[in-house]
Amino acid sequence: MLMPGIALLVVGLVVGYVAARLRADKKPLFTAGQAVNSRGYLPQLHMSQEWLRITLQSIGDGVIATDAAGNVVFLNGEAERLTGWTTAEAMGRPLTEVFHIINEHTREPCTDPAQKVIATGMVHGLANHTVLVRRDGKEVVIADSAAPIQDDRGQIVGVVLVFRDETEKRRMEAKLRISEETYRNLFHNAQVGLFRSRISDGAILEANHQIAEMFGYASRSEFMAEFIAANHYVDPEQRQEMLRLLNKNGEVRHFEAHFRRKDGSKIWMLYSARAYPEQGWLEGVMEDITSRVEAEERLRYLSYHDILTGLYNRAYMEEEIDRLANEPKVAVVIGDVNGLKLVNDAFGHGQGDRLLVKVASILTGLVGEDGSVVRFGGDEFAIILPNKGGRDAQKLINEIRRRCRETGYHAIMTPSLALGMATRRGLDEPLRRVVRRAEDRMYSQKLTESASHRSAILAFLTTTLREKSFETEEHAQRTRKLAIDIGQTLGLGESDLAALALLATLHDIGKVTVDDYILRKPGPLTPQEWEEIRKHPEVGYRITLASPELAPISGAILAHHEWWDGSGYPRGLKGEEIPLIARIIALVDAYDVMIHGRPYRPAMTKKQVIEEIRRVAGKQFDPRLVEVFTQMLVAELGA
Repeated sequence: MLMPGIALLVVGLVVGYVAARLRADKKPLFTAGQAVNSRGYLPQLHMSQEWLRITLQSIGDGVIATDAAGNVVFLNGEAERLTGWTTAEAMGRPLTEVFHIINEHTREPCTDPAQKVIATGMVHGLANHTVLVRRDGKEVVIADSAAPIQDDRGQIVGVVLVFRDETEKRRMEAKLRISEETYRNLFHNAQVGLFRSRISDGAILEANHQIAEMFGYASRSEFMAEFIAANHYVDPEQRQEMLRLLNKNGEVRHFEAHFRRKDGSKIWMLYSARAYPEQGWLEGVMEDITSRVEAEERLRYLSYHDILTGLYNRAYMEEEIDRLANEPKVAVVIGDVNGLKLVNDAFGHGQGDRLLVKVASILTGLVGEDGSVVRFGGDEFAIILPNKGGRDAQKLINEIRRRCRETGYHAIMTPSLALGMATRRGLDEPLRRVVRRAEDRMYSQKLTESASHRSAILAFLTTTLREKSFETEEHAQRTRKLAIDIGQTLGLGESDLAALALLATLHDIGKVTVDDYILRKPGPLTPQEWEEIRKHPEVGYRITLASPELAPISGAILAHHEWWDGSGYPRGLKGEEIPLIARIIALVDAYDVMIHGRPYRPAMTKKQVIEEIRRVAGKQFDPRLVEVFTQMLVAELGA
């Protein structure tokens, strides 16, 4: 709707213009009503007709005048452009024909504004959403005011309409509305926290729901009512630094700060904001970077720590050595876990890992704040002791050994370390050379300690195997005697006979990793249980290979379940590919089991066993060995 004052001004101009024309035609004069004259809007009638015409044509709004019947008597240029009618074409036509207006939404025709003014004598404006339908059918959104034209007696003699094209304004309003809605949606749906806060105390003036959730509030209204930023910094110095940057630069960018949430938990935020000092507030964005910061801290931790034991790692050790380069008094202790490979092979890496963790616990407990404990290899540890001498290092070694002896409850889980130490001889000696001297002493000691520790572990494994299976000491003795008898008959040398004796005792050592219930099961095994059983030659191979004194029989342990025809396991070897001592042990072991029986297999007579062995000769057993062995057995029967 146009302002009434503008309409009255135009009324005055139109009346003046019409009056001039009427004077020129010597027709009765009419004037605008008292309301117009009282405001001084009516021009003096002596103005020239041409001046009034030019003025009306110069007005940026469309102007249409009608007579008392509502028929068009005048259009200015803008009205001609908007309606598509010229004054000559429109003259004398009803206003509704020239000024055809409809409701934008309902598409219904609007009430004739001229008739409404004539009926009421009052100024009227068009309702919102009014559209002018031009003569060519195109539509123009308009705003309009219509006012009466009165003569000097107050009689309505016509109507003047003033209207303008609102299309661009409407488009801009729609664009602004869309922009505001877009901003509002972005503000409230952003995946980062957006806020406006008071600079003085951090009170929240505006916020989206995301930042409220970040800080653990149920709603943005609760957040805005309760949150005071100054009270939520974990480190108040961070807020002071943020304010310092704001005062200096007027903004902060990518500022990382640690906050407390409503429930007391902590959260890391990436913070960017701009200050508006005149308004006393700042506006900014916060992003939860807790996961990133924790991941970075985890990476920093892992870069200097061993993930299994939590001790420092080699990277830290290298930096620590450089850091202590100018420290004249430094002691270094190097330790190597005895028998770790044997434990890994016998009981799996899980058991070996537990042993390493136990060692780490002992070392850190004894060293405390006096130095750094480092795991710098699979089974190697280092202790760096700044400001400590040889006596301190030796005392620590003695304590480590004592604690290891007290900690274990059997050979497998009794930690044992070969230890060596060295002290710095002065600043002229690089610390890395001190480390090498400590390593050399450790390796010297390992030569004497590791063999006895391996022996203790093997003894424990053998005892464990007998406890959990049918592999008794008597079975081992009988197997050993039979194997040596065959070896002697074949003319084997002392080393082979010694290997046979050892193999008779340890050939099934790999079964220590098989579950007890499988080894003692009285009935048939399931396919899955057979898979577990069939793994024991490989396990036994790894166990004995880890011990230099047992390594010579490791290949025979791996092959003692191979068959002569190649149908055995684990590698499917056949004939002479199978080591001789493995073929001998396979034969005598089977014989002893058949003679003495098992819970799942009744004992057989010696005659039955001889027949069974001969039956599978050339298939399961070496036929030459079967011939030698059965001749020995037959001779015993004859005796």
